Amino acid sequence: MQPKGHVYLSSIKQLARKFAKYKCTIRTWHASRIPLTFVVMLIVMTLLIVIDRGLYLRKWVYGKLAYQLVMIVFLHIWIFFLLPYLTRRAALENTVAQALYVVKCLYLLVSAWQIRNGYPQLCTGNLLTHAYGLANMVFFKVFMLVPFLFELRTAIDWTWTDTSMPLFDFFNMENFYAVIYNLKCARQFEQSYPAPRGVPKGALVKYLMGLPMILLIIFLVWFPLLAFSLLNRIGDISIPDRVMMSMSLEGYPPLYEIEAQGSELRPMTSDELKYLTDTMSRRYSPNATSSMKRSRDSVSFLKEYSTADILLKGNSSINFIVVVEFSRPYDDAKKVEQKHKTQWTIEIEPHSELRSDWLEVVQNEGSDKTIMLPNAFPSYLLVPSEGAITVPSPIVSAIQYNQDNYQRPSNASDRDWFDSVELVIAMYISLVIVIGRVIRGFFTHNPTDVMITEIPNPDFLLKICLDIYLVREAKDFYLEQDLFAKLIFLFRSPATLIQWTRMKIKRE
Repeated sequence: MQPKGHVYLSSIKQLARKFAKYKCTIRTWHASRIPLTFVVMLIVMTLLIVIDRGLYLRKWVYGKLAYQLVMIVFLHIWIFFLLPYLTRRAALENTVAQALYVVKCLYLLVSAWQIRNGYPQLCTGNLLTHAYGLANMVFFKVFMLVPFLFELRTAIDWTWTDTSMPLFDFFNMENFYAVIYNLKCARQFEQSYPAPRGVPKGALVKYLMGLPMILLIIFLVWFPLLAFSLLNRIGDISIPDRVMMSMSLEGYPPLYEIEAQGSELRPMTSDELKYLTDTMSRRYSPNATSSMKRSRDSVSFLKEYSTADILLKGNSSINFIVVVEFSRPYDDAKKVEQKHKTQWTIEIEPHSELRSDWLEVVQNEGSDKTIMLPNAFPSYLLVPSEGAITVPSPIVSAIQYNQDNYQRPSNASDRDWFDSVELVIAMYISLVIVIGRVIRGFFTHNPTDVMITEIPNPDFLLKICLDIYLVREAKDFYLEQDLFAKLIFLFRSPATLIQWTRMKIKRE
């Protein structure tokens, strides 16, 4: 018995809760970063488990005693001195630290019992493989599914175990034992719950196993699309509470700024949405009276600028910049006010008609001339829950500025609906292919695998594996090599394997 694995996950939970209480760490988690101290503690705990396993394999009781004393001193220094200094909380007020202290005390208690009674003479197998029941098989499969756990344990065993086998042969041996152990558990389950031959499966069994399988496969096929459709639909609606827009010439202060907030921002009603749907294909008339009034109001700020300020007579191009910013309400959970900002740039080339119109308006303060900036600002914007502001292309493209020009910025950061659909379909196909291969690998295997998976009686192979462990502990390395070579020969010789793994019929 080795008291190490039953407290590892509990310790990680305690550490995660403990470090999450740091004031500085809360901001770090929100920035998608992991505290360095937390990572260091995880690495230290992993190294301690490796040391504990090495002491167990070497059967070094005095080393275990020294390790125990160091652990006791380190634990008390950490709980009662370092942790209160870092968290500014006494150990008596920190329930997480108290829980961690209790878990470690239980671990040290079991370790003390192990030191007193000594290590076992034979360190073969592990705690899960001492029986062949259904629970042992399930736990062993979970152990094998944990990433890097099997590899780490095997590398530790090879490092601190006296053996004549090379590292990769040692890995092959452990892999053989894992396969044979699973076969033994499966045959044991079949003997405990035998299925009569030649009897059709009942309707109850079919519906209890078949229908969930059918529903699961259908769910796996369409779940990615369902997830994409429900994305950004879960949660509360957060309508922007402030919108700011500014227009300026590149390199100069803003020419015009406007801000809308509070009651000026409201969601569209169903009637307004219907009206938008019915009229989005109609042409927008720039000659309407309201449009002319808004245009005059928009250029009234130009009287504060002179020709020298804007340098309209220069030979270089001038960029007209439109900036818009949406602010959402303050989120108490995230402790942040979310903002979305984007901008569009319209190039005013020298000697162009637009450049001449600007020059005429600046030089003549009383001019009623209207300047039209094409592609300066879209009619509609899409403000997502996260990410950049985009332009809803189907709506904007349907609203025509005039017969030959669409009211849509040329450099807008938009994505066409068709492009988005292609992206979703590509991601969906990729996910379905990956999930399909996993499911296919679970239900179908290489035909040659039947020679191993359908072994009727794995007792002889299991006995060879246990004999290898036994002679290794006895330090008979020649016999260890011979038995491993025998195991390799059986897997390489199907005829011999069939002969030695036949089910023996008991004669009454």
